[in-house]
Amino acid sequence: MGATEHTSHHRDPLPNHDSNDYTYQHSSGYILVNSTYQKHYWYYFQQAATNPIERPLILFLNGGPGCSSMEYFGSGIGNVNVSTDGKLAMEDNYYSWNRFANVIYLDAPAGVGYSYANDTSVYKVNSDAQTAAETRSFLIEFLNHYSKFRNNEVYISGASYGGKYVPALAKLILEENLKGEFVINLKGITLGNPLIHWQQSFISSSNYYASVGMISKELLVEAASICGWNDPDNWLVTHSGNQECTDKCMTIYTQAHSGINIFNLFKDTCNNNNLNSLACYGEHLKKYMNLESVQSFFKLRSKVDWDACYPRNGFEYGKDEFVNGLPALQYLLDRKNFKTLIYTGDMDGSTPVVGFYDVFAKANGLTVQANLTTWSVDYQVAGRKTVYSNGLTYATVRGAGHIAPLDQPARVYALVSNFIQNGVIPDSILLPELPEPDQINTPEVIALKTLSVLFIFLTIILTIVVIVLAVCLGRQCSKVRKAGDFLKSSQILLVSDTNKELL
Repeated sequence: MGATEHTSHHRDPLPNHDSNDYTYQHSSGYILVNSTYQKHYWYYFQQAATNPIERPLILFLNGGPGCSSMEYFGSGIGNVNVSTDGKLAMEDNYYSWNRFANVIYLDAPAGVGYSYANDTSVYKVNSDAQTAAETRSFLIEFLNHYSKFRNNEVYISGASYGGKYVPALAKLILEENLKGEFVINLKGITLGNPLIHWQQSFISSSNYYASVGMISKELLVEAASICGWNDPDNWLVTHSGNQECTDKCMTIYTQAHSGINIFNLFKDTCNNNNLNSLACYGEHLKKYMNLESVQSFFKLRSKVDWDACYPRNGFEYGKDEFVNGLPALQYLLDRKNFKTLIYTGDMDGSTPVVGFYDVFAKANGLTVQANLTTWSVDYQVAGRKTVYSNGLTYATVRGAGHIAPLDQPARVYALVSNFIQNGVIPDSILLPELPEPDQINTPEVIALKTLSVLFIFLTIILTIVVIVLAVCLGRQCSKVRKAGDFLKSSQILLVSDTNKELL
């Protein structure tokens, strides 16, 4: 196998997707990002459904660290959602991001999703800086191969720990652009339910858990005192050897997460009694991604035991997970004409809304221009938004959890598409009248469409036949009338001649 491989799927539908709507190109492959350790990043690329050359290019990175971006492809961002009835059929998602952009779903770093390294020992050695450098290498090789997109505007989108990945990568790209060797036309970033500042996030989450009765106020006060939460930036380091602090934090974590879907506090957890519900969506997606037909379609180098967020071969990420990611984000906020959108579902218990205002309060030079104004989609409140100076917009998504597009695909679609295309979130957004996603190109609907076409065709044929018959009958009637007139005239002449003879 070569170091880098690309597979075009042309307009062939994904396995188990009964659809004729693939009017666009899609492809996948491996790109060598580290020759020393032979690391190969796997990607899936969906070109925009219309005018791809004129559309922006989005690189999507899931978080974890260690989660596959295909989790989000199948959870409200890609063109399909997997059915939850156990049949693993793929259903159309009308709110696919490739309706307004070209989208790359990247599994990074090596060992995540379908990405791999020849030397699997490197799965245990990872860092934000290393992942950023390798992802930039990926993007350069990608743009060299798909050269028609070389000058398109680029946006980097991420979720969860992508709140660390994305700013680090964007910062590196902008710094390297200054050298002029390979300039990537990076215009902005979008972050969904991101983890930016782990230490502040844990404090904010703990306060949130206490406010909704998930932990006791007494436990919160004890942890804050023992762990020194009056110093949000350094308490984790200064108390790293404090066993009492560790025990209190673990107690908070255990009590808050016990029996609860921490990623959506208002959604049930998945168990054997609700396997065919949306709560178990991830299990169905996992089964789909491990189908032999799917992995054969993507032409993987070997069979992969795919899991959304549990990498293989002893994957580890190191201590970067707890490092403050705000400095990289601050670098982006200080750049002129750079756009940043951060959004979060208001039902997320892992990175709750309250934590972001605490993080933003630590950023330098941010001035609120419009505070907590309502934004709506199709006349329904979709959330609140705060517009800051320096190109930052923060928005909540009403009714969404940690994977916001899974819970509210239309609202996230409206949010991100407007921000990327227009740079702002309108107060009121009206989406086109859409069919329900599960009513688009299912076998039943395809059959109905076929019958409708046949009915229209037969109606046209019948109409033509009626017209022809009418014309023909009209001509026959004309001939009959002419014959009748001839007979009448003949009779008149005959009578006239007879009368003459009688006279």
